[in-house]
Amino acid sequence: MLLVTILLMVLLYTGYARFNHGVDFFPAVEPDSAQVLVRARGDFSAQETDAIVQRVEAKLSGMSEVRALYARSFAVPNEQMGNDVIGMLQFQFIDWHERRPAQAILSDMAKRAEDIPGITLEFQEQEMGPGGGKPIVLEVSATNPDVADAGVNQLTQLMRELGGFTDIQDNRSLPGVEWQVNVDREAAARMGTDVTTIGSAVQLLTTGLQVASYRPPEVSDEVDIRVRLPQNWRSLDQLERLTINTSGDRCRFRTL
Repeated sequence: MLLVTILLMVLLYTGYARFNHGVDFFPAVEPDSAQVLVRARGDFSAQETDAIVQRVEAKLSGMSEVRALYARSFAVPNEQMGNDVIGMLQFQFIDWHERRPAQAILSDMAKRAEDIPGITLEFQEQEMGPGGGKPIVLEVSATNPDVADAGVNQLTQLMRELGGFTDIQDNRSLPGVEWQVNVDREAAARMGTDVTTIGSAVQLLTTGLQVASYRPPEVSDEVDIRVRLPQNWRSLDQLERLTINTSGDRCRFRTL
């Protein structure tokens, strides 16, 4: 009897160690909805971002497994989602008994929109339970910003080489080009103009000259109202042909 009891205990402990997989409080289930973040880098106007999001919407529309689709473009970058997020698409799936798995549907969506240049799509399924967000989050810190930047580039490259990672992103500032205009102040003074007037003229060719601000009812931050030259005039070649108002006649920008 003792031998049977010992044998039974051994079997129980062996079975528990062999087949016990723990308890999953939030098991993976088929999501009812998902969303797509549209990422693009550049100095886009509200009309340009809206046009890009509409192109993505047109590519993803018409799928029989999607019940409803809602698209929205952002005039002002959303800091929580990322400075390069210009739009978002949210959609509701039909009943999971009548469709393919969500991963297969999202994979088809990615293939449909892969021919749109200059954008990156990040697909996010509906998350159940706490602890939302990406499954892997790495924090990089350094006293020297250049060292931290190099470390992030190295980590990103290693993740791409290892494979298996999707939707890799970081929260660094967007890269850009900085132009400097050196003004001969003495020549400007002789012409009867100043740095402020010259700077305002240059802004018409670049980011635009701010004349006022406006706060739309759907956002909390103010939006600048800027005056810019027509798009076909905004180029580096036009900068050489730019003329500046002076106390007398107009003068060429390149003479200053």
